Amino acid sequence: MNNEFDVVVVGAGFGGLYAVHHLRELGHRVVALEKGDGVGGTWYWNRYPGARCDVPSLEYSFGFSKELVEKWDWTEFMAGQEEIERYLNFVADHLELRRDIRLGVEVTRCEFDEAAAVWNVDAADGSHYQGTFLVMAAGSLSVPVDPKLPNADSFAGTWLTTSHYPRNRPDLSSSRVGLIGTGSSGVQAFTALVEEAAHVTVFQRTASYVFPSHNRPMDPAMQQRARDLHEQLRPLQRQTPLGLGGFAGFTGPPQGTEPILGSTVEQRLAVLEQKGWMASRVWSDALQDPEANEMAADMYREMIRRTVDDPEIAEALCPRGLPMGCKRVILANGYFDAYNRENVALLDLRSDPLVTVTPNGIRTEKGDHDLDVIVLATGFDGMTGALTAMPIVGRGGEALSDVWEGRGVETLLGLQVAGFPNMFIPSGPGSTSVLSNVVVNLEHHIELVGDLIAEMRRRGARAVEPSVAAQRGWSKRVNELAEGTMYTAANCHSWYLGSNVEGKRRQLLAYVGGFDRYVRECDVMVADGYSGFEFA
Repeated sequence: MNNEFDVVVVGAGFGGLYAVHHLRELGHRVVALEKGDGVGGTWYWNRYPGARCDVPSLEYSFGFSKELVEKWDWTEFMAGQEEIERYLNFVADHLELRRDIRLGVEVTRCEFDEAAAVWNVDAADGSHYQGTFLVMAAGSLSVPVDPKLPNADSFAGTWLTTSHYPRNRPDLSSSRVGLIGTGSSGVQAFTALVEEAAHVTVFQRTASYVFPSHNRPMDPAMQQRARDLHEQLRPLQRQTPLGLGGFAGFTGPPQGTEPILGSTVEQRLAVLEQKGWMASRVWSDALQDPEANEMAADMYREMIRRTVDDPEIAEALCPRGLPMGCKRVILANGYFDAYNRENVALLDLRSDPLVTVTPNGIRTEKGDHDLDVIVLATGFDGMTGALTAMPIVGRGGEALSDVWEGRGVETLLGLQVAGFPNMFIPSGPGSTSVLSNVVVNLEHHIELVGDLIAEMRRRGARAVEPSVAAQRGWSKRVNELAEGTMYTAANCHSWYLGSNVEGKRRQLLAYVGGFDRYVRECDVMVADGYSGFEFA
């Protein structure tokens, strides 16, 4: 089998699929290597109960092809995991991508051969691949965090993880389930598990900000409108901060015009009565000023108290010491209402720390909790995990993990790294990535990859990579944009900063200036002759 290609793509999720299609359309010989036995990336692996996208389906889908838009019918406003996985399989079939995708191939090492100007890619099954270009489309959230629970091996029951939940879901109707983690995956899983399991105990370390998703069946008229206006509306996505054109009726959180600082208690109560859960998000200063943020957070906590019947449980669910907006907002219907169910218990690990896993369940300082199943929803090594989990070796034999550990994470546009020629990281650290509609972000990045390759060929060069100066300048800009925002507040501990991974450098890993501004900055570099990139 010939394993020499123009482009080797790692991953077959949204980014990998579009990379295969777009670069193949440009005439390149492309192969995608996918660890799983099916396409879908995030939506292949994360099949836990309740898994769902928090972006409207009509926008969280490919926009490059009117034909794909015409041929696929979404059933929900915000699609669940199963529907998104079906959609990506439909895309793979309709565009005949499978002939250039190799499933069940786990990449274990990538190394750049300077003399030949090619990337050598090794896989766990002993196969070897070679490509002039390497596209790391392994995803921003694909390497789960091991919580390293004491004596985990002693548990006699069943372990499950949201990141690798079994396709054939176990029957939990007679099971006592313990759920560890209350981030996005944990919250979504909880709302489904309470319907499936005999009893669910939530072990909460950090209370989260959770807002109703208002998910609903897809309105056929809305879907048809999106089709009719596709040519006009899709470009709007690249002109908005979140990459949302708004034609699905959702453009993100409301943009407040009135400051909360200086408002009276009566005014805030009136807003609370009118806006409900969204009352905390309608103020112009809440995401810039710490005092304003705390006032808005108190409005949010009041909504929890009004929803959860047990005052003690309600207080435990109230986020404290965590700025609102420093983490990704979680959308889920019925989360707080579920704590009023008789088959639900909450263990607040702030007041009752976890001591050890036992054969029968989990022991906290205040007692033992017998369980049949423990579900881990403990998050991911975000943004960089897939890039540092394996050796990626560039010029001079330097590994990417060592470079970033020593200097901090630096990229140019979140797309390339100096010293790693011809390697591209769609939606990588230093781009808007997870702070925008990632599908639109990936389309933009893959198209920029195609343009960079074409420019390299036009110049008769063998390699393209950022200059060190341009990379440092971009990283400085990313950091400057984040200064003074809730993302970098001293009391913010989020995976955006790497705070959830022991020993990881604290550093904001995304561009917070908005997708529209990011696209404009990319356009300026391209118009300036791809300034910042070196062709050799």
